Amino acid sequence: MPMEDIVFLGQLWGRLVGEAFSPASLAGQVKADGGHDLSQWKEPGFSFSELLAFYCVPDGEKSPRQVVAWVFASFVIADAIKHGAADWEMEFDKLIDGFLTIRKSLEMQESVHVFKRVFSCPG
Repeated sequence: MPMEDIVFLGQLWGRLVGEAFSPASLAGQVKADGGHDLSQWKEPGFSFSELLAFYCVPDGEKSPRQVVAWVFASFVIADAIKHGAADWEMEFDKLIDGFLTIRKSLEMQESVHVFKRVFSCPG
């Protein structure tokens, strides 16, 4: 993951969660939300596809930690798509639906950053 992503996630975590960012805390949230499906870390296309499916369920407002975890998962699945390890057609709706569940938590510039990062063409 590029350093720019780590910095962005750290800033977002600090603003939303109100704590210093640590990768272990983010990983803990991702694991808590992804459960057994994240036991397949060698297959990020599958694992994070399932995690995005969890986040796109409109079951009320997501916690601040879940918002950051969704952003992280969207970055991972975008990279998996760009490397041919996940299918764009299968993930697009989950990315959009997940964004709709967390969008009120993001400031406009944060949303723009996420969309640029996720929907940019490799190159």
